[in-house]
Amino acid sequence: MVKISHGNSGNNRLHGMGNYKAKHRLIMEQMIGRPLKKNETVHHIDGDKTNNVPGNLLLMSNSDHNKINHFIALLNKSDPQTCGKLVRTIMIRFPYQD
Repeated sequence: MVKISHGNSGNNRLHGMGNYKAKHRLIMEQMIGRPLKKNETVHHIDGDKTNNVPGNLLLMSNSDHNKINHFIALLNKSDPQTCGKLVRTIMIRFPYQD
């Protein structure tokens, strides 16, 4: 049995058998057909951590995720409407290489 609860950061978490996994991570694992590696993370393109539809999730390295989040924070201050479109374009042109 699996129970869904909400984490402090807004992520849905799936609980079962004493363990939990963030819903967006589980969805990405299903999308790529394998468990995520320790150096991988899942980015929400639109910034909404509750929007876990596959088209809103991007697999990337932890290092790239930190860089993109820093860039997003800077861009959001100047032009929040352009931010999501730009992030999607960058990730499509420069996809994560496993």
